[in-house]
Amino acid sequence: MRIALFAALAAALAGPASAVAATPATLPANATIARVPVAGLDEAGAKAKVQATLAPVWEKPITVRVGATDQQISTADLGFAIDYDGMVNQAFETASHHKPVHVKFKKTISSKTLSNAIAKLGKPFYKAPRDARVKFGVRKIVRIHGRYGHGIVPAKLRQKLKDELLFLVDEDTNAFNKVMDAFGLPKGSDEEKKARMAAIEEATKYAAEIPLKVMETAAKSYELLAEMAEKGNPASVSDVGVGALATRACIEGAGMNVRINLGQLKDKRFRSRLEKRVQKVRADSEAQFRKIIRTVQRKLG
Repeated sequence: MRIALFAALAAALAGPASAVAATPATLPANATIARVPVAGLDEAGAKAKVQATLAPVWEKPITVRVGATDQQISTADLGFAIDYDGMVNQAFETASHHKPVHVKFKKTISSKTLSNAIAKLGKPFYKAPRDARVKFGVRKIVRIHGRYGHGIVPAKLRQKLKDELLFLVDEDTNAFNKVMDAFGLPKGSDEEKKARMAAIEEATKYAAEIPLKVMETAAKSYELLAEMAEKGNPASVSDVGVGALATRACIEGAGMNVRINLGQLKDKRFRSRLEKRVQKVRADSEAQFRKIIRTVQRKLG
């Protein structure tokens, strides 16, 4: 009796389970795989449609720039793969349980394959760390010159420039105050007048040197802006243009502050030396500014 009861129970449980687990021949209405409509398609048809839709977008060869040479490389060679079979199997598995079929996009990237491919591309351009370093990227490989074995670290350079400029803002105020303090010195006797004029001269020199340092520090921003213009997000290229304009305005404005202080100095050699530095920074700034703006204008269309 108990054996018969267990047998009947097993049969009752087995019947519906096998019915639920049965794999349908085609996918149900509204079924999607990676947002591709696949309703009414069998496994082969679903895979073919998904592959035909995704491959032109996700498996399009990538242009890699190595040095000054562009070359095409397949996404497969870079370790990228779309799991077509896995997505289709999941779709039919879900359909077998009478659930809505909306399978998410599945892809894999082999870090080993990617690293090997990039290393192979960059090898001809690699030099010892003391001379240069190679910065690897999926789309571009760029050799960045460095000093003492260290390459350019954009984040650190940005922070360094920010810290220097913030310091110079405060120092510019201090320099102005020193000039005002010098003008406030007593001038009753000849000695006091002489000491006052010397203090004004020294304070004015310092007041000219600070904005010159602002010019030279701000000019370092062009290096980052140029890299952003060439390799940054195209949707943010207008921000690069704004940054270049701001940098140029900073340099020109600081240059005016240098010149107005130089005009009050009696030390002609000092004045001539700073004037030449100002001219050089301005000339270099204009050349770098125009180059960056040309890139920005080209990408803006």
